[in-house]
Amino acid sequence: MKKSEKKLTLFSILGISLTGILIFIFDEFFKIETDYGLRSHYLLDEFKLIHNLFNFLFVFTVGVIFNSHILLGLKKIKKDRFYTGFIMSGLTVILIISGVSLLYLSSEALKEYGELIHLGSGILFILSFVVHFVSFRKKNYNKE
Repeated sequence: MKKSEKKLTLFSILGISLTGILIFIFDEFFKIETDYGLRSHYLLDEFKLIHNLFNFLFVFTVGVIFNSHILLGLKKIKKDRFYTGFIMSGLTVILIISGVSLLYLSSEALKEYGELIHLGSGILFILSFVVHFVSFRKKNYNKE
């Protein structure tokens, strides 16, 4: 993977992760009391917008690295990181489906389950990305 592709991937995943964490924190802990009851924080919508922009950047990044990285992993040319890459691909599909479904779910009970699935798979994605990125660096596979 080229250095520019690696930087773009890290930037998009870091942006998605940080804005997702901020969305969770502001949604759970920073409610505003109004005359009509509790309301979500006014910055929550801006964080959701930035999160979605980073999502578009990540999908673009997946397209950029598909031939040079993902396809080689699927052909098992890069055997050392196959399992973490496969887990990340599955979690990416789950994150996309749960994220889009959060926009269209109207029932509060279903929305709570959707948020739980999205949050859990997001945390698992971050952990698997860290393992995928860091665990085999000592073997000096990072050739430009």
